[in-house]
Amino acid sequence: MKIRENREYWSEVNAILFLNERINNEEFYCRVFTKISRNIEDFAKNYEDRFATAIASNTIDTNCRK
Repeated sequence: MKIRENREYWSEVNAILFLNERINNEEFYCRVFTKISRNIEDFAKNYEDRFATAIASNTIDTNCRK
């Protein structure tokens, strides 16, 4: 079960990076990443560092997320 969960959250990190690359100039960008941020807080607390590291090492705009 842990292996599957681990893989799933790595997939989520890659999806975030992909979305950032594809929609970073769209007007709905902040809404999407705000929702992602809430979902991480609510459902992936044990994997939060993984997401934080990916976000910090890329050009994801953290200014629009609340």
